[in-house]
Amino acid sequence: MSTNPIKLYSVKEYFEIEKASNIKHEYIYGGIFAMGGTRTLQNKPHDY
Repeated sequence: MSTNPIKLYSVKEYFEIEKASNIKHEYIYGGIFAMGGTRTLQNKPHDY
């Protein structure tokens, strides 16, 4: 039995995808995940 390989994205790829998408995403350890219930204005970078 084989499994599908997991695609990990670079930060550069994440920003390219995010710029072209009307759905906002999170980038966590190479994975890109859709964020539920968000709007564009809410998704400003935060300093942690």
